Amino acid sequence: EKAIRTLGATGLKIFKEYDLDKDMKLDAAEFKHLYEYILCDLQETDEVYDENTDEVLMLTAEMEPLVLSSMSQTNKNPAFGTPLFTGLVAWKKPRKPEIELFAKEFKIFLPPNSSQMIGDAYWVVEKPTNIEELTGNRYRSPLPKTKAEKLLHKLMSMFHSRPFVTMRFSPHGGAAVIRAQNSVYLDISFRIHSEFQLNEPPNLPYWFTPAQFAGSITIARDGSHVRDFQLYVPNTKKLNVDMEWETEDPNAPDNHMEVDIGYLPLMRINQRTPSSPLMLANSDGSAIDRRELRRKGKDIEVEFDQIEWSDSITEPSAASQLEKLFFPFKQVDYLPFNEAFDRAKTEKKLVHQVLLWGALDDQSC
Repeated sequence: EKAIRTLGATGLKIFKEYDLDKDMKLDAAEFKHLYEYILCDLQETDEVYDENTDEVLMLTAEMEPLVLSSMSQTNKNPAFGTPLFTGLVAWKKPRKPEIELFAKEFKIFLPPNSSQMIGDAYWVVEKPTNIEELTGNRYRSPLPKTKAEKLLHKLMSMFHSRPFVTMRFSPHGGAAVIRAQNSVYLDISFRIHSEFQLNEPPNLPYWFTPAQFAGSITIARDGSHVRDFQLYVPNTKKLNVDMEWETEDPNAPDNHMEVDIGYLPLMRINQRTPSSPLMLANSDGSAIDRRELRRKGKDIEVEFDQIEWSDSITEPSAASQLEKLFFPFKQVDYLPFNEAFDRAKTEKKLVHQVLLWGALDDQSC
């Protein structure tokens, strides 16, 4: 009651999110995270955009909730259905079905230098250096610092209010590879690893970690125009999400953490139409403000020529290059049983057999 009188209900809620040991005090480490959150929130943006001339694009988010019956805990865990799982059960649709962003914000996907070769993977979000601070007992993520982190945070926030661009454990970060190119455009495939915190105090943390976010973007070499963008959680495997949650059960293993995996049918962001300015020039020289048209439920459809690529690799090849950057063991060919013996005969080599419960190249399965 004293805390509510002093901080207010909202202030007390924020305090509890940073009071990780629940002792109603903020020690130096806890206060450091709160200080960084406040400081970053007060900083001005490091990029300036012109709403009249810079191109914008509309993104739409779609989602189908996790199939609860795909979890092994659904029937055997007596805690299932209690407040601990509130965040999971209640998450049925995107937080923001639509957002509008500037095309220039997507320059983060461009290669670090203009001489980047097609098929060579590069980092978009670097691996964190403070891995020891990425604990599971958290509700708020560190606020994004780089341009890449800021854009990805905006995108992940379309799905949920508590995204963590930087995961607690490997594989960290995001990477991209040029899949196709011509003199004007690049078609870039990318792979990102992020997660979500579904609970808030007083409920214990509940982590929701998709196996990966895959995607592609077709963007002008100068970053001023985005023809197409998509980001999604692959759904071709029977299980594609890892979940971890804290429990108050003193007999629970692994430091009071329980785990499960499940199936997410759909989590996707698509670009509606190619990016274009909000202010367009009319044939008579007058200006057309598309914002005014949109308020009236109308808009102008801007047409673009079909893109022809001068050089390209296949989508599976691009995905393979990204896998090799995240997972060095993928630089070795893993083959089905019969194919492995055929290759061994041809190359006169022995066969090394690996038996797995799941897959090594996805965080969860």
